[in-house]
Amino acid sequence: YLNIAPNGTITHKNLDPEKQEKISQLSKIRQLKRIEQDPLMAPQLRKLFDKALLGNLPLRRLCDEAFELGIVGVKSGKKLGKSAVDKILRSSFYTGMFDYEAERYNGVHDPIISIQEHKKIHEILDGAKRSKSPQQRYTYSQKILCGCCRKRRLSGDFQKETPYYRCADSNCTNRQYIREDVIEEQILVKLDDLQLDQKVIAFMLRKLESENKKVNQREESTRKLHSKRLHELKNGLNRLNEKYLSARNKAGELLSDGEYIELKAEINTQIAETESILRSYDIEHRSWIEDAEEFFQFTKKLKNTYLNASVEDKGVILNLIGSNFILTNGKVSLEIAEPFSYLCSIKSTFNSTRTANNPLSKRVKNDFESDLVQWRDVRDSNSQPPA
Repeated sequence: YLNIAPNGTITHKNLDPEKQEKISQLSKIRQLKRIEQDPLMAPQLRKLFDKALLGNLPLRRLCDEAFELGIVGVKSGKKLGKSAVDKILRSSFYTGMFDYEAERYNGVHDPIISIQEHKKIHEILDGAKRSKSPQQRYTYSQKILCGCCRKRRLSGDFQKETPYYRCADSNCTNRQYIREDVIEEQILVKLDDLQLDQKVIAFMLRKLESENKKVNQREESTRKLHSKRLHELKNGLNRLNEKYLSARNKAGELLSDGEYIELKAEINTQIAETESILRSYDIEHRSWIEDAEEFFQFTKKLKNTYLNASVEDKGVILNLIGSNFILTNGKVSLEIAEPFSYLCSIKSTFNSTRTANNPLSKRVKNDFESDLVQWRDVRDSNSQPPA
């Protein structure tokens, strides 16, 4: 950017004639601002931002790109280092903003990149830094509590290119290493217990759909009752108004002013409450049966999904299926979250309960629906698990 004097000249001791010529041409098109984009360097900076937005170039490579674009040290004229390029890419000034005393303000200068692009560059740069951190390579670091001291969680370490884990508390009396593949093998056994085959899924969905139809019928019946109630309340309000305004009530013989105001307020309150109930029926909600279908399809391929997931996605899946992961004497235990714990009972009772009066159908609406809500809330609070 260039500082522009009121007379339209660039306020720089080493005035570049080419830049001044372009600024002068711009002044013929519009009024100049106090700060204008450098007509020679702003396009080069834009190219550097575009290369950073690709997301596939490390900071070291972006330094090379900046040098090739002519973006060099102002005084030295030499190639910029990684910290200098990182500072340029992260600067909010190029979005048309400026920071002052920990506050951000709109500037008078035109932006070179948008705020959305600036945020994306931040995410790319931060992601590149995290990917270099050894912590990111450990799937189970800080996720499993030490069952010996029960104070600290397991931390990861590499030994001969193999990830190991042990308690992060140096005072723990049982800081023995355990390989990542040993932990993962036990997790996969847990996932296998939660995985349903297509036959069980089809059976459960039939039961759920049957119950859902009954629920819809009950809700429709209740809705009709509320509609009838609303109609009666409005008729009652009309009769009250007619009575109050009738010729026979001039002196308040039938209904005094106070009685009318009190009764009208009571009826209007009941009308508002009934209308609110009816509006709740009109709001389009995602059917809980759709959540059930999505949940069952997720469990159908749970183990394979986990095997092919990234470290981050594995963390999401672990948060979904349970909590309180504890390693005791080399064995991993956990508390299975709802509705996944329900799947264990389904698998163990499926073959012996395929009757019209089986215990599964008794639970499908009340408990299972609330379980699905919990599952959806946990899922949505994390990133979406891989499909």
